[in-house]
Amino acid sequence: MKAKQILLASSLLLATGSQAGEVSITPFVGGEAATAESVNAAFDTLIIAVTDNSQRIAALESNQTADVAGRTYYLSEVSSGLASDNAGNAGIANYAATGTVTLAADGTCSVTSTEYKSEIGTPQGGISVSPPETFTMTGTYTQVNEIVTFSFPDEGEDEGAVFNVSPDGSVLTWTKSLSGSDDDYPSWIHSVSIFVVGLEAKP
Repeated sequence: MKAKQILLASSLLLATGSQAGEVSITPFVGGEAATAESVNAAFDTLIIAVTDNSQRIAALESNQTADVAGRTYYLSEVSSGLASDNAGNAGIANYAATGTVTLAADGTCSVTSTEYKSEIGTPQGGISVSPPETFTMTGTYTQVNEIVTFSFPDEGEDEGAVFNVSPDGSVLTWTKSLSGSDDDYPSWIHSVSIFVVGLEAKP
């Protein structure tokens, strides 16, 4: 085996692993014969480094947790609603919101959010755009594995929003669809689709 081939093989082996640990290999000199001892020593060095990096990665992965306690997330929401009544009127509404949610270790949470809303309806037509509205609310949350359920009794939302959590706890997602009549306008039937994502606010 020529020195050039040995160097190529060593480089390929090094490239297959994470390079968290430093590797030092005695270079071969052009025209110099490669001995079995020197080749084995070079590969032994690489194998030790790759094994060390594999152990480092395994340790990092084992420290991942979906526990959301003590974390803050940036929230983004996109929702849409459709409505119609028995007189042939119809309406479409779009909602967007951005904000944060902080989850304390004692099971309480607080949300600050700014909501943007626009609507279009018949028979008048035209688009109605509401000014941004900022609000805060407090509630509680519970977590079972990778499911987090929020409850905001003061806001009339006892049933809660059920979020999925990524394995490392850095992402929250919630989707929901609602349909039915409106208590304030019983002749109207509406349908709403909601999507919310939360990304952990890293220090």
